[in-house]
Amino acid sequence: MLIKYRMDKGLTQQQLAERVGTSYSRISRIENGRQKTSLVMLQRIAHALDLKLVIGFEGTSHEGKPKLQTVSM
Repeated sequence: MLIKYRMDKGLTQQQLAERVGTSYSRISRIENGRQKTSLVMLQRIAHALDLKLVIGFEGTSHEGKPKLQTVSM
């Protein structure tokens, strides 16, 4: 998803890294799933891409239906 949003904004990994205040290699590792990242870093990336970070929990209701609750950050 991160790659799609970055490309939609017409940014290179280097340009996104500069906006976020991190290295190009860190952005590359995050995009490729080779590095775990913190919520703080995800918030910085979302802000740099003019996006809102949304975190959710999914469970099941008493009726057995999926139940999703999200929080915007």
